[in-house]
Amino acid sequence: MQEPKPHGFCADTAAWMAGRQSDYPGMFELMDGYLQHNPRHAELLTRRGWALQQRGELAAAYEDYALAAEDGNVWAQTMTGRYVFNGWGGVPVDHEKGLALFRAAAETGDANAQLCLVEALQYLGRKEEAGRVNQRFAVQKRSRAHTSAATAKEAPVHFEGWLAYTQDRRLQAVGLGLLLVLLVVARAARSKQ
Repeated sequence: MQEPKPHGFCADTAAWMAGRQSDYPGMFELMDGYLQHNPRHAELLTRRGWALQQRGELAAAYEDYALAAEDGNVWAQTMTGRYVFNGWGGVPVDHEKGLALFRAAAETGDANAQLCLVEALQYLGRKEEAGRVNQRFAVQKRSRAHTSAATAKEAPVHFEGWLAYTQDRRLQAVGLGLLLVLLVVARAARSKQ
């Protein structure tokens, strides 16, 4: 992290690890450190936003979510929508802005955003619109499932390209996680001496 711009892979790995165990000792500081060097890393912003939300720091969490939402992170769009729609963390309530954020995230096929959009419309008494939106998403979901099943039948069995790369990244992240565990165990052993 000391270099002017740390390698994106390391920041991506830190975000991946934070997604699995954001309460791990030192994880918040790790995310914070990477964000000092790359303040617009959308995935790290959403992970730090979640950690801040879990700590009860809602206003700070909203700031991270809003930045990541601007960069198109779907989960951050949904969370920002929830903050704006409900007025969490002192954010002024703006139902239309919240709906717009839910819609943007829902159009990507994200089930959580779709649910938030339908529930928000129902809350506002727009039950007919909620029903139409819900029905459209159900049709899209069935269509994607059908397309995915057809594609899976034709897909090659071997791993190439991006899939192989992600498999390798997962192994590297697991290795990094094990290294962190070993460091904690070593620290605990030293402190007992």
